Amino acid sequence: MNSNINDIYIVNNHVGKMNDWLVSANDYHHIHNQSDILIDELKDLIILPYLVFVCLLGVFLALYLVFSLILALAVACGWTKKASLVASQANSADKKKGGTGIITPRHIAVIMDGNRRYGKSMYGVASQGHHAGGRTLSNFVDWSIEEGVEVLTCYAFSTENWKRSKEEIDCLMTIFHHYCNEIMATSISKNIRIRVLSSDEAPIPDNLSRLFREMETKTRHCNGFSLNLAVSYGSRSEITRACRSVAQLVEKGAINPGDITEDLISEHLLTGSLPPVDLMIRTSEVRLSNFLLWQLAYSELVFLSKNWPEVTHSDLRDAILTFSSRQRRFGK
Repeated sequence: MNSNINDIYIVNNHVGKMNDWLVSANDYHHIHNQSDILIDELKDLIILPYLVFVCLLGVFLALYLVFSLILALAVACGWTKKASLVASQANSADKKKGGTGIITPRHIAVIMDGNRRYGKSMYGVASQGHHAGGRTLSNFVDWSIEEGVEVLTCYAFSTENWKRSKEEIDCLMTIFHHYCNEIMATSISKNIRIRVLSSDEAPIPDNLSRLFREMETKTRHCNGFSLNLAVSYGSRSEITRACRSVAQLVEKGAINPGDITEDLISEHLLTGSLPPVDLMIRTSEVRLSNFLLWQLAYSELVFLSKNWPEVTHSDLRDAILTFSSRQRRFGK
């Protein structure tokens, strides 16, 4: 009897342990399932931001490709023409300066004063100063071309200069005649166009007037440089002539008084076909002496305290540097 009871006890004990094992196994499976769920949740937390990053990167690359395509089309269609024009203007302003930023004036006007004083001080004879001034003008033309200037207008003889003595006037006319013959051939070889600006041609000797016309005709095709010689010139008489020409147009009914503008007046000046004067250089004195009064309205002015025959290439370079350092606002 006792033996049976012990057997039953042992069996029950084993059954209890098996139940414990079953419970433990169920707990293990439950915990394992919970771990799988947690791992899946962690995977979602890690993968989701990664997927968002990849998507954003793809959008960025797509936008970059679209922008690149638009830019390429813009270049092909010429949308960058304005930028090219600005760059071209900058290069033009720096021409022959190696990109140093020095702005070269396109049009320089010169009042060549002090020839007589120089002649008297150096040679004891005023007329020799005019000869020396002619040589300086020839050099100045070459210097201007070298510096990249396009137009040079020189005050050679004013309408007021006719009031000087006959001897001096005859001397000057002879110098002009000799100088014109000398520069005519060299101007053609150097591609220099010559114009003679005269607001009053009547006092000019006939032989010199013919030479002036010949010089203008023979160099008319030249386009490398423009040299303008103001002979028997006065700015007031030039402006008067321009106003008279415009008044005649009104009288003929070609235009109305309301059509008269500054541009119209400028077109009827002797310099009507020329670009505006950027820089005016005068030697010896500090005044304009009835020279290009209309044209110099917004020009930069440089005065040299030396006589014209004493001017050097360095003086021209210094004047250009001075011009380049100034800010031209034109009233703005």
